Amino acid sequence: GVEKVGMFPWAGQAEVVRAGQKDELYSAQLAGMVLESAESLLGPRAARRWEDWLKGAGEAAYHGITTLRGAQTLGEEYCDIQQVEAGSEIVPSGGTRTALVLWKTLCPLLFSVMQGRLIRAVCRAPEGGGRSSLSDSTRAFLQEFVSEVRGIGETAKRLHLAIFYIRGTYDS
Repeated sequence: GVEKVGMFPWAGQAEVVRAGQKDELYSAQLAGMVLESAESLLGPRAARRWEDWLKGAGEAAYHGITTLRGAQTLGEEYCDIQQVEAGSEIVPSGGTRTALVLWKTLCPLLFSVMQGRLIRAVCRAPEGGGRSSLSDSTRAFLQEFVSEVRGIGETAKRLHLAIFYIRGTYDS
């Protein structure tokens, strides 16, 4: 059961998950629109070079115009839920909302950028022989490592969702 706080019941797990799914959908759509706009303004080559940053800007815009202002996201509105401070009915403070938006947008963006740089560095490194070259075994290890790192972000999201289902709380 969902406990009641004041006049309104706490959101159940299903509502929180559904709201998160809707927010991911709308955030990705806005990020895609930002990328498309950049392609038409800058050309496809320049837009692809800045793709991670442009998508990050779209996601930051979505969460900025909703969460940062203290308004419901489209997912929260769809599920008729509202963000509140833990154990209260108070809308999170500006600092808490800012931290949430930065965590949700900046961390994945920086992870993606660092991952891309690592991939390019491994691919560009000269093969054995010179002082700054990679041995075959080092190159093979780094390529394997990079391919494993690609799945870490998605695995972390899935683990977070599993913990939510077990504990019943969702910490974005």
